[in-house]
Amino acid sequence: MRSTLLFAALGLFPFLANSQQVAQYSLFLLNPFHQNPAYAGMDFAISATAGARAQWVGLEGSPDSRFIDAHAPFEQLRGGIGFQLESDRIGAERNNQLHVAYSYQKSMGSGILAVGIGAGLIQKGIDGNLLRTPGGFYQDQNINHQDITLPQTLVQGSSPSLSLGLVYQMPSAEIGLSVRQLNQPSIDLGILHVRMLPSAAAYLRFNLELNRLWSVHPALQLQTDGIQYQTNAGLLVKYNNSLFLGATLRGYHSNSLDAVCALVGTNLGERWKMAYAYDISLSPLQQVNQGSHEIALQYTLPRTLGARRQPKIIYNPRNL
Repeated sequence: MRSTLLFAALGLFPFLANSQQVAQYSLFLLNPFHQNPAYAGMDFAISATAGARAQWVGLEGSPDSRFIDAHAPFEQLRGGIGFQLESDRIGAERNNQLHVAYSYQKSMGSGILAVGIGAGLIQKGIDGNLLRTPGGFYQDQNINHQDITLPQTLVQGSSPSLSLGLVYQMPSAEIGLSVRQLNQPSIDLGILHVRMLPSAAAYLRFNLELNRLWSVHPALQLQTDGIQYQTNAGLLVKYNNSLFLGATLRGYHSNSLDAVCALVGTNLGERWKMAYAYDISLSPLQQVNQGSHEIALQYTLPRTLGARRQPKIIYNPRNL
């Protein structure tokens, strides 16, 4: 399930709260770069993805996430570069992130090993106007939580963030490891101080060609903040490399079982791809929500940045 909400810990720790706050996406199979900086340039094309997710529709204050990712191989840097922009809302909490990434790539064995680093800024805000406490006073525009640890207006803060990743890509399989928020970003929101927990992720996916038209792509993902663990197991079936159907299951036992997800996608011409995911909740939250919706649009252009220029051609009139 989604990481623990910020204010779940406030009753025990009035002035310090730990927060993972890494957004969750069901279309993780299509965009490994979002969670792993080492994947920058591993599509061997200029690749840009925009996505939006509405989680637990119908539940007040439910998570709403949007992002734009772009990455490309960069020949002169012997790897790839990219950037990520993400906006995430959970109730009264606001999270905005901007990161840049670099990946160094080297042929190794039958595949390519990539080592990546990402750096950027995380901005967190708490809109006190949306908070309510049992002993608070709320009438007209007057807001008084009767709690000095909670803001009554919008408060914001920011902190640098660091991520590291590894990807090993082979013709028929790919494995990735990454840690986001590695430096445990610390954000000051007035009397409230928030420390972001590192979030580690690992994935394994396969590309199995059945024949000229059909292929299957099983995948497994594990995410953890060192306290809680969550898995995603999925399978995509592609036809003619242009249309795909699939499903994923989030959770591995009764306490972590969260949702089953249906995926569908298609190419829109030579360079565009669109995908949609719908989650059906399996946890007790199924009684208070109508599922989750996610959509992604991807653009791919087979081109390398920073390619070395060819020397100027001097024509010899004797050979014309």
